[in-house]
Amino acid sequence: LQENEKIALYFEVSGRKRKIHANVIWKNSFGAGISFDPTNNRDVQIIDDLMYFVESSRENRRSLLDTIFKKAA
Repeated sequence: LQENEKIALYFEVSGRKRKIHANVIWKNSFGAGISFDPTNNRDVQIIDDLMYFVESSRENRRSLLDTIFKKAA
């Protein structure tokens, strides 16, 4: 991934699958930050659901995000 690169991420949350566009806003040796670019309410909802799930399961937080980013790469 490179800074300012546009990427497409594929998410499946509670059986719902969505392709959501995003931009890489920073990267370093530890990972990268992305900014989602949702195009409709369903995209916004799945991002909200994903973030809620991540925040509510702090113990598994790192492994979940690692899995997401491995699939995105």
